[in-house]
Amino acid sequence: MTNRLRNKSERNVLKMKNTFSGDDLIFHTHFSSDPLSAARVTEELIGTISNWCVTTGSLANIEIVVTEVINNIIEHAYLEDPDQPIEISAKAGSESVQFDLIDCGKCMPESQIPNGRQMDLTGAVCDLPEGGFGWHLIRSLAQNLNYTRDSGKNHLTFSVTIGQQ
Repeated sequence: MTNRLRNKSERNVLKMKNTFSGDDLIFHTHFSSDPLSAARVTEELIGTISNWCVTTGSLANIEIVVTEVINNIIEHAYLEDPDQPIEISAKAGSESVQFDLIDCGKCMPESQIPNGRQMDLTGAVCDLPEGGFGWHLIRSLAQNLNYTRDSGKNHLTFSVTIGQQ
């Protein structure tokens, strides 16, 4: 299975319409936990969602949140092992897109979604931390965050509000 995931990502865009009509599965795929696969899947997801009349700001928020979540899975759940499976699904509603990500990596600390804290951005740019912004961004831009671990799998669900153009 690992070779199949690394060499060929399963991608299925299941419904293509011009408006969101409520809980339609619009995107589902499995991919391996390497940064290139993650970037390709994120690009395809954003391309799929951009087929609707969604504001540029909403698309940017979706891209930020999804990228941060996938990067956290790769870096923290899989400790940067590039051959591990990640699954992502997106359902479109009339006011938001609901995401479900599943991985088989390490569970979140204390089996909870990290709080995320706003970083102190005062001082010289060269003194700013390189990381630590992710969960604050995710919590700021996403709603309905929920994490569970079941049968060795992490399940993270969240939604991102969309604005229709």
